[in-house]
Amino acid sequence: MSRYGDTTVVLPAGCPMNTDKQAQIEHHVRALAALLYEEAAPEQLTTLEGIEQTIRAQFQTHIGPEMAHFLSSKARARVAAAAAASKASSAS
Repeated sequence: MSRYGDTTVVLPAGCPMNTDKQAQIEHHVRALAALLYEEAAPEQLTTLEGIEQTIRAQFQTHIGPEMAHFLSSKARARVAAAAAASKASSAS
């Protein structure tokens, strides 16, 4: 469960997270939000629709690709390690 302002968000059962990591995420998200706010067009932040469009555009442009690159790099490293371990065990 995550608490942000007056909103409580319940994470899906498959997404447990310890409170220290959740606190780190909230800290970094606020820092990202402050940076992205400085780059947002003020007229876009006057309605809920404008805020949503701005968040979506900024996520798709700046955050999503970086997260995808990070996660895919980790996945490739995990697959390579598993392949190496399998090769080593079959050679024994």
